Amino acid sequence: MFEKLKVAFNIAVKYVAVGLFVVGIVGSAHAQQVGDADQYILQAGDKIYIQVFDEQDLTMEATVGQSGAINYSYLGTIQVAGKSPQQLTDDITEKLRDGYLKNPSVNITVQQYRSFFVDGEVSRPGSYVYEPGLTLAKAVSLAGGMTDRASRRKIFLTREINGDKSRTRVEMSQTIEPGDVIEIEERFF
Repeated sequence: MFEKLKVAFNIAVKYVAVGLFVVGIVGSAHAQQVGDADQYILQAGDKIYIQVFDEQDLTMEATVGQSGAINYSYLGTIQVAGKSPQQLTDDITEKLRDGYLKNPSVNITVQQYRSFFVDGEVSRPGSYVYEPGLTLAKAVSLAGGMTDRASRRKIFLTREINGDKSRTRVEMSQTIEPGDVIEIEERFF
């Protein structure tokens, strides 16, 4: 009896260890997406908050324009698109240190991510505000759900990565990122 309990315990420990390993892999993969501010790349439409501690005149909100830049007090136009929040923090810190402040403490956060788009056979096609943790199923729900004519198999996602757009067929569990374009085609029958 004791041997059976010991074997069952060892098997349970192995399953728990494998489960924790899988959760660690999934968690680190998700952290490399939008949840990890160091990995997120700012683009037009993102709304950021720039905080310079003890400098109220330099603390501000800004939306990245179509040019990829913002207008920042004292420093003028700053190119933002293509940089992570951390890279932008470093750039602004360095520019403020060069002639404005001795030891600036800058923090940049994304207040609102750029929109994603749902097109095709949904009740309300259009742009929607991105929220971390969004899946295709949730995005379709935000768009009012699929119409009666929607194909459940012809769902495509267009995503821009490093300036290159790729269009792939996706499942409802697909994670959505800011700027993604979801297209649900019509079924034929």
